[in-house]
Amino acid sequence: MMTKLRVHALSTGYQVSSARFRVRQYLPHLSDLGVEVTESPSPVSLWQDEPPRIFSHGRWLRGSYRALFTARAMTARVPGLLRSMDASLVWFQKELIPGFATFERWMPKPYIFDVDDAVWLQGPWGTSAVAAIAQRAQLVIAGSRAIADWFAPYAKRVELLPTPVDTDEFFPVADRIEDQRCVVGWIGSQSSLTYLEQKETMLAAFLEQAPLAELRIVCDRSPRFSKLPPNRWSFVRWSPSVGPFEVQRMDIGLMPLPDIPAARYKCGLKMLQYMACGIPVVVSPVGFNDDLIRAHKPGLGPQSDAEWFEALLALYRSPELRRDMGERGQKAILAFYSLSSSARRLADIMQTAVAAH
Repeated sequence: MMTKLRVHALSTGYQVSSARFRVRQYLPHLSDLGVEVTESPSPVSLWQDEPPRIFSHGRWLRGSYRALFTARAMTARVPGLLRSMDASLVWFQKELIPGFATFERWMPKPYIFDVDDAVWLQGPWGTSAVAAIAQRAQLVIAGSRAIADWFAPYAKRVELLPTPVDTDEFFPVADRIEDQRCVVGWIGSQSSLTYLEQKETMLAAFLEQAPLAELRIVCDRSPRFSKLPPNRWSFVRWSPSVGPFEVQRMDIGLMPLPDIPAARYKCGLKMLQYMACGIPVVVSPVGFNDDLIRAHKPGLGPQSDAEWFEALLALYRSPELRRDMGERGQKAILAFYSLSSSARRLADIMQTAVAAH
């Protein structure tokens, strides 16, 4: 019987979205492929937690909070690092502490460094810290082409592996009831909800011209709209079980992003989830979003608010266009971005990393 490759993952936190999709959803599939992964999620998440209000006033208080919280986070990482000593390969999902190269520098085991965001933009030592971690890694796994290009000067090897979609959860609903309503939807976390809120004026104008359209937001907090009629939009609180069901109920999926450095390295997860459900997308053509629009034509990539308005109106008025773009997107997911095919590739990457050590 073939011995399984033992891998230990140090992820960003149990409640952190990127850990769920970049690490945790892979685990049963990797096990079937001969890679046994144990995971130590960070019990203290610097990617999610906000400082108490008392620490938000003044540089000294903010700095003190950062120092105390970083020390606490480093201490909390120690049990996971000790568990990793029994593995053949360590899987760092981002840095252990944002903006720092800490225990990674002394890791005696070979490790891979998985990145799906512009982590080098995190202070205080972002670029130098992330580059140092990449230089010692067996390889870097990048969630987008832009991230892969950034790491190319620093890493021994870079593998492009977009965040996959579990097509057993996200898939078109064959028996969906066809009616005249058009649900324009957005799914995501509160950290990116502000980008949708910035489109409120455009959305209000669209809804005025589209009497059968309804805006639906699936998030961990309700949006702060002041211009949208309350009877034209709805809020659904996100949970892992609710997410796929709500995406399947949408007719058009939205993903607005500003054209700023951090957004150019986003990995387009919500866009991929819409595509997997056969839903046409209207997205900002920024970073990986633009790559997907150009390669697969699953929707429209407007830039100005006027272009967003026209794009939404065109899809609202044409069920045939929605169906055509949705089918193209779903075919692309099955061909290139499904969890099952990505897991096979990740297993090969891990085996190669160990063999090269």
